[in-house]
Amino acid sequence: MKQELLSQTEAAARAAYAARVQSVPHFPAPLSAPIGTHFSALAQPSADYYEVESQSAALSAAMGSVAAGKRTFLPMSIPHVMQDFWAASALRLPVVAANVSRVPGLFSVASDHNDVLGLRDAGWLVFAAAGSQEVLDSIIQAYRVCEDQRVLLPAVVNIDGIANWREPVTVPSEQSVAKLLPAPKVRWDGKRQSVYAEHDYVETRMQQQRAMSQALKALEMVHEDWKKRFKQDYGLVEKYRLDDAETVLVMAGFHTATAKAAVDALREKGEKVGLLRLRVLRPFPAHDIRESLSVAKKIGVLDQNISVGHAGILHTEVQAALCRPCSGFIMLGKHPAQRDISDVFGHLKKSEKDERIWL
Repeated sequence: MKQELLSQTEAAARAAYAARVQSVPHFPAPLSAPIGTHFSALAQPSADYYEVESQSAALSAAMGSVAAGKRTFLPMSIPHVMQDFWAASALRLPVVAANVSRVPGLFSVASDHNDVLGLRDAGWLVFAAAGSQEVLDSIIQAYRVCEDQRVLLPAVVNIDGIANWREPVTVPSEQSVAKLLPAPKVRWDGKRQSVYAEHDYVETRMQQQRAMSQALKALEMVHEDWKKRFKQDYGLVEKYRLDDAETVLVMAGFHTATAKAAVDALREKGEKVGLLRLRVLRPFPAHDIRESLSVAKKIGVLDQNISVGHAGILHTEVQAALCRPCSGFIMLGKHPAQRDISDVFGHLKKSEKDERIWL
């Protein structure tokens, strides 16, 4: 293994290269274009990299290449035609995508998670990476899980669009990745039914649900294997200073680095605060969340999304997993400073009731 300075988009390209992908169809949207540029520069002769006219065309090409037995990688920014993403899952085609998040439906480079969370009900595994190292590792792990014959579902590893500077990344050798990730054995056999036949729809969704349950088990096995091989410890969630924490903030994505700095500063002042980062959003780690927050007195969830008409998406799901109320904070299109996160903790500590607050 060696260390390199990589941005998150560069890390995504290196992960695809290390995983020995054979096909990379790409619609070069502004934020995902660097992934394709970096991958093509790696000059892997065995991989077909080609640009197409739309995201729908890229996903269709990816589905076709996976059905033909090729390991396939899909760079993208904002899932557009949702029926295509539902079809990839219904046909049990383990495409692995890297999504560079930005605000859906607007000509803006501001980043939030509404775009990638649109895939949570489509039957895709969803990873929320916090940095370049995790982008690289999660993509490789996603192939191992998704190509498991018990799973056979697509996956997306999310990159926050505002975070694309370089940081040190430990890059595993191609030989070590090859031992972890054998050649794909996935080939569409024509027996999987289309979702478009009404009498097959219920069975299709049941099979997807069972596959997600198997994905939880597969992730645990992959994380144990990864720890032994590469000495890096992953889980569905990351617990940060939770042992005696009375006030805990739950988050996902890149801004958790700022939250950790806020936790450290408050700890120096004697505050019993902690952070729970959700690394995997589908399958949803309900058990890990309950276990991690069992001793917390006050809990807040910071969402970079909004389910309009209700609340933040993660807040709703965390609260349901806990079977107890907690406060929700909604932050859209912003880059919070450490002071902003500290203010959230301060509000949580003083509040006598659970609230819904826009930051």
